[in-house]
Amino acid sequence: MRAAVQSAGAVPVTIKFRIGLNDRYQTYLDAGRIAAEEGCAAVGLHARTAAQLYAGEADWSRSRA
Repeated sequence: MRAAVQSAGAVPVTIKFRIGLNDRYQTYLDAGRIAAEEGCAAVGLHARTAAQLYAGEADWSRSRA
């Protein structure tokens, strides 16, 4: 992220990530914090885990964290 932000110059860099790998291993809070620290202009949360792919129910409560 740092390299992308630095290389982009004045162009805003955004990132989208999932809640985590699965219900047990959730990384979204760390990913969001790191993105902010590295200068990302915005983050987007895909409200499912990688294990879910596009199936199951999205957990939108995570977007309020």
